[in-house]
This record gives sequence, C-alpha cells and structure tokens, in this order.
Amino acid sequence: MNDDELPAIQVQVHEEGGRSRAGWIPCEIGTNLIFKTHNLAAYFFAKWEPVVFDLMLLAASVEFCDRIQRRPALGWGRAFELRLPVHDPDAWNQKSASDTLHDALELLTGDQWKVTFIKRKKSALEPAQELFHLDTGAEAVIPFSDGLDSRAVGALMAEEYGSRLVRVRLDQRKKTTLKIRLGGSSLS
Repeated sequence: MNDDELPAIQVQVHEEGGRSRAGWIPCEIGTNLIFKTHNLAAYFFAKWEPVVFDLMLLAASVEFCDRIQRRPALGWGRAFELRLPVHDPDAWNQKSASDTLHDALELLTGDQWKVTFIKRKKSALEPAQELFHLDTGAEAVIPFSDGLDSRAVGALMAEEYGSRLVRVRLDQRKKTTLKIRLGGSSLS
C-alpha cells in the first residue's frame, strides 16, 4: 500500500443462507446484522414501509464495516465497497439518491464509500404492528429528554409547528413509561 492509499475492504451483505462474492467479506442478515423491531412496532405512526427496513440495514452495514476495518495508524480514512440487498434497488441506485447518500456517508465517516444496491431475493418480514394513533394533526415529532438541548430545540420547533409538534420522551427510570407532549400539554 502506498502512503496515499487508503486501507480498503469489500463487504457483501446477503440474506440468510446466501453467499458473498469470492474475496469479499460476508455479512449475513440475521447473523451479523440482527434487527429486533418488536419494541419499535408499538410506536409506529404509519404503515410499515420496506424502505425503512432498507435504511436500517444500510445503517447497520455501515457500522459493521466501521467495526471490522480499523483506521490506519497514520491518517483517518478508509475505503469501503459495500453490496447491499434492498427491496427497490432502482430507487436507491438513482443518481440523485446515490450521490446524496455517498456524500453523507463520506462527510459523516471521513471514509470513501462505493455502495451498490441489489435486489433482495425475499422481502423482509413485516413486523407485527399496531398504529400509534395521535389525533392531533401532528406534523413533526421530536425526541425530548427535558434537558437543556431538548428544551431549546423544542422551543424553536414549537415556534414553527405550535400544537402540531409532538415531543416524545421515554423515561429511563421506569421502563414502562412513555410520555408524549402535544404542543404545550403532556400525556402519560
């Protein structure tokens, strides 16, 4: 490797029982990437969409790459080539989506990325869900911790959205408590 060359790896994400290309590091969904969506399912605001699963898979795959390739002793960046099975590869491979994704990944990680999206063989299992209905006309939802940063962001967002802003707080002291603030009021 030259001084200006980045350490590089190729990672093939594949569905359970699938195989990766020769010379590529395998990353199996269900073995290396495990999703437990049942805790989220009770709080869905809308119908489950496969693109949400694909986005979670992408984020998990980026973390997988980060963990298996150490950063060089001198320098920072690495080069990753990632193949990822998704429900709608045409949407992900559109130039505008692909360029935006690559720009964001490179900005956030300091690494070089080449992500190729391929068609899944089987659709991901749809999580069992019940919709979490809010009859408030909500247009924006933000996490809220009662900390100074949450209060500041909440106040700024409330100026724009008013009562159409939903603040969601998961109380860490009691695992069963969910607090939702609707505009200025609060539900427990």
